[in-house]
Amino acid sequence: MGKILHLLQVEDSESDAALILRQLSASGFEVEAKRVQDAAAMRDALARAAWDAVISDFRMPGFDAHEALAVLQETGLDIPFLVVSGTIGEDTAVSLMKAGAHDYLMKDKLKRLGVAVERELRDAETRRKSREAARSLEESEARLSLAVRATDSGIFDNDPRTGVTFYSDIAKRHLMLPKGEEPQYAAFLDSVHPEDRPIVERAVAKALSPNSRGHYAAEYRLKTPEGEPERWISASGSVLFDDRRTPVRFLGVVRDISDQKLADRHLQFQLQLSAGIVEQSKDCIILADLGDRVQLINSAVTRTLGFTVADFQSKTAHEVIHHHYPDGRPFPISECAVARLVSEGGVLHDHEGVLFDKGGKMVPVSLTASPLVLNGLRIGTILTFRDITGHKQAETARHRSERLFRRLFEADIIGISVGDRDGILECNDHFLRILGYTREEFFSTRRNWPDFNIPEYAEQNDRAMETIRTAGVCAPFEKEYLRKDGTRIPVLFAGVHLQWPDEGQFMVFVVDLTERRKLENQFRQAQKLESVGLLAGGVAHDFNNLLTVILGYADVLRAEVSGGIALRTAADEIAEAANRAATLTRQLLTFSRKNAGVPETISVNDLVRGIERLLTRLIGVNVEVVVLLGDDAWSIYADRGMIEQAIMNLAVNARDAMPRGGRLMIGTSRVFVEEEFASVSKIMPHGEYVVIEVSDTGSGMTPEVQAHIFEPFFTTKEPGKGTGLGLSTVYGIVKQTGGYITVDSAPGEGTVFRLFFPPAQRTEEQDAQVSASQRPESDAPETLAQVRPPDAAERGVPMPDGAHVDPGAEAPQDEKPPSQAGALPRGKRLSGVETVLVVEDETSVRNYIRRALESHGYSAISCPTGREALQAAAGYKKPIHLLLTDVILPGMSGTEMARRFLLERPGMPVLYISGYPERFGRYLGNGFSYVQKPFRIEELLARIRGLLDASGGSGERNADSGH
Repeated sequence: MGKILHLLQVEDSESDAALILRQLSASGFEVEAKRVQDAAAMRDALARAAWDAVISDFRMPGFDAHEALAVLQETGLDIPFLVVSGTIGEDTAVSLMKAGAHDYLMKDKLKRLGVAVERELRDAETRRKSREAARSLEESEARLSLAVRATDSGIFDNDPRTGVTFYSDIAKRHLMLPKGEEPQYAAFLDSVHPEDRPIVERAVAKALSPNSRGHYAAEYRLKTPEGEPERWISASGSVLFDDRRTPVRFLGVVRDISDQKLADRHLQFQLQLSAGIVEQSKDCIILADLGDRVQLINSAVTRTLGFTVADFQSKTAHEVIHHHYPDGRPFPISECAVARLVSEGGVLHDHEGVLFDKGGKMVPVSLTASPLVLNGLRIGTILTFRDITGHKQAETARHRSERLFRRLFEADIIGISVGDRDGILECNDHFLRILGYTREEFFSTRRNWPDFNIPEYAEQNDRAMETIRTAGVCAPFEKEYLRKDGTRIPVLFAGVHLQWPDEGQFMVFVVDLTERRKLENQFRQAQKLESVGLLAGGVAHDFNNLLTVILGYADVLRAEVSGGIALRTAADEIAEAANRAATLTRQLLTFSRKNAGVPETISVNDLVRGIERLLTRLIGVNVEVVVLLGDDAWSIYADRGMIEQAIMNLAVNARDAMPRGGRLMIGTSRVFVEEEFASVSKIMPHGEYVVIEVSDTGSGMTPEVQAHIFEPFFTTKEPGKGTGLGLSTVYGIVKQTGGYITVDSAPGEGTVFRLFFPPAQRTEEQDAQVSASQRPESDAPETLAQVRPPDAAERGVPMPDGAHVDPGAEAPQDEKPPSQAGALPRGKRLSGVETVLVVEDETSVRNYIRRALESHGYSAISCPTGREALQAAAGYKKPIHLLLTDVILPGMSGTEMARRFLLERPGMPVLYISGYPERFGRYLGNGFSYVQKPFRIEELLARIRGLLDASGGSGERNADSGH
């Protein structure tokens, strides 16, 4: 049951009055209250009952705190008067205190209300007892005199009515008054230090006031000569009143407290010094009483946890900052070791735990606690803690780093060893595999660096060790190690000092470069093959021009030599040799990726199944054919016949490598090339591929042979048993589909060829990629169909044969041409009387075509370049019936020249010729056609005659038109 408080409330707001009552109840009071709002009600309440305290609002309608205080003072009752206001200035509060109010509080800060009321009640009780003491003063003067002397206190006895004052000798000594004199009050005031005189006057006036409790207390300084120490006096006393509240006697004592003041000053200095140290400390400091209630905190607590002293007023320190376990479970104070230590006065050093800040966030701390002892009594506990979040994070990072390094050390990725200048102290299994040792073998004795360092790298090694010693780390460099079996292994070496800059151990990182060197060699070989391919394509182009002339003139010879069998046979042999040369040329074009064929979406599994039986017959009975088809193998986008040819070429090579029999395996699968591998190997981009693998158990190949196998005309077979174009053709087929080829072989261990093809999940996109990879810089043939205007009249201009200029045009896109093989039908008319514009940069081919046309009745205008052909056509006034042009021309391509020619002569038939198999199939028709070099003259004449007849022209009609 709480202490009963009889409270008179001067308040117009019922809610505010209730708020005050709740706060007092929370502070332990059992309140019996009455609320009044004006002077009359207050006077009535004061007259009817006894009150322990008055709490007044500052301002009310028609009534305020000043008036309420005056009403109370009218009664002469000594009751604590407290002001509670929501808006009160400092000046106003001071004026109220001067008028006699005992305290004031703000309505939004009522937490100290209970403390203030408690204090004023104690003061009121003290004043009551002082009055009782004053009334019995006369009866105890003798005893008081003895007590005063014992405490070195001086007595003064003043008659307020006459001003006469009696001072004891001790009082005179303390007040520095002359002996034998009884100074008046005014003389006494003159002895007080000028700065403290107002304090004394106010204290005396308040004590003598009829409305006061008659209590007098003051501390003041006396006037002292310059250079002498200050003299401090503590005076206290009581005023006796008669029944009319007239002061009739003023009794008191004075004590010299100069020594105490000096001690207080030193104590204050020490306290301020301590407070400064506490406040400036980076550690958080909390002073808790015996009940774990916080009495003081420094600013570090606020910075770290966000709490102020006010946040700890109604709860214990545990309830505010230590209320949960880290996992969120409630933390009962009975289970808290820190709270138990505070209550028992124990000592704690660097205890790691978790506190909670104002936002509920966990803060890891290191906490120290010790009891606070004053005058031999424990009055509380000092808790000191620091935020160790950074330390924890660093510790976590260190542990994580150690775990990561341990995982790296134990992972089978890179060789790692730890050693000093003499040798290796520790290493991982990967490092041991690089050197070819087991762990037992390696650590059976102390391994020194010279055991596996090669002497020719000694200077490099010394420089690396010196760099590690001086800089702490050395940049990676390539070297070789000596393995247990005596072989050398290329490695990438790097090192770092473990205790730099102090002398000590260092760590070595070693990467096996064997595969990388192999991949680099493959990459260089691929680059070389690209260059050879470009050369092969160029040679094949020029060779086709020569073969065209050879075949043409062979036909002329056969036509002219009718009776001489020997000459006829020679002409046939020339033609047959030219045909065989044309076959080799086509193989060169395939290798150089100029023979693209007709691509389509192909299931690699269906393709392999389709040629499996053929392979069995081709390979022979002494070689076992094994086909392993992957369930996840996708389709590819390529020419079916070319892929079949590539597999057949590889199968034949495998058969030749197994003269005594063996096993040929053909498999399909789908693989994903990781980006890391792709970036290192540079053989193929990362991504998914469809793989056709052809392997054998044959004789295998040396690295020197592998370096040349894809080069045209390179062969290891006996003379007359191979052209050397088999693997180069495979290489060209794979590359022109956007794929890649690898080989893995060793003498006596067989050979594995892997063909990597892009999958054909998106046919249109794949088609665009293949087209883009083969499209020339000059205009593509597909523009021809777009620029040919319908229903246009023909015009013609005469132009003599032009001059030759250097070739330099790019080849257009590659695609398999329409079939042009086979004998001409008997009776087919090849001659005509029309005019043909011939555009060919190769002089011998151009002359041969012109003579062939003229020998069959045609008129021919020949030019070496497209620009000259356009100029000739512009100046020729008669009809031109057909344009015959090479695709590859210097300066302007044949397709571009044809486009411009048709703008002036719409509807004109166009016949293209080229040494490359062009991608013209879908663009032919409507006056366009194509003949591949080398061609027979009958084939060319038949194609010309067919285009002219299809366009509606004839020799008779042209003759009638004047040609």
